[in-house]
Amino acid sequence: MSLKGAGDDSRESTHSNHETVYSSDGCDAKDAASSIFKPVNLEGLKSNRTIFEDLGGEKKQAKESEFLKKPVAKAQSAMKSEIPGVVFKATANLHKFAGEWENIGPGSVYVTKNKEKRCFFIRDGVMMSAFDFLVTYDTRPTKKRLGVCIGVREMSEGKCTEQPYCVVFKNEHDANEFVSVMKFKEDGPNP
Repeated sequence: MSLKGAGDDSRESTHSNHETVYSSDGCDAKDAASSIFKPVNLEGLKSNRTIFEDLGGEKKQAKESEFLKKPVAKAQSAMKSEIPGVVFKATANLHKFAGEWENIGPGSVYVTKNKEKRCFFIRDGVMMSAFDFLVTYDTRPTKKRLGVCIGVREMSEGKCTEQPYCVVFKNEHDANEFVSVMKFKEDGPNP
């Protein structure tokens, strides 16, 4: 079967066992496809340089920093943010009871006395307060060996709940001192 267009003699299509398709330039389609994928010599296109070699061009000089020109004054003493009225400070490990005892982590427990007695725990590393409360007449710490358990009132979901914490000290002396400092004395000043 042969098809010829009215004004286009260059296109011819034959359908048989061997199919031949001619394009407008007279090339066979198979020859056109094979000429695209011929191996090409790329030797002239390759570079003998590596990315680490200097390619020349304009070199910029580094500018001297204004910061480095000024002498740096060394601090005479380390700056500390002191906590006023500290009557007790010790390093300890904190645990919180939420269905089961969870380890919050190491830190420092402080008891301060200004107008009111206050107790708080600052975690090491993150420097965040794990609990912070005023010591009142109903604050009753219970000690067992190195651990002292206290109930801290916290607001959660609009309700005031008592959250149990256990402060585990490194030695028994710190645990005993913490319990004695936490006792509320109504008659006379608190230590």
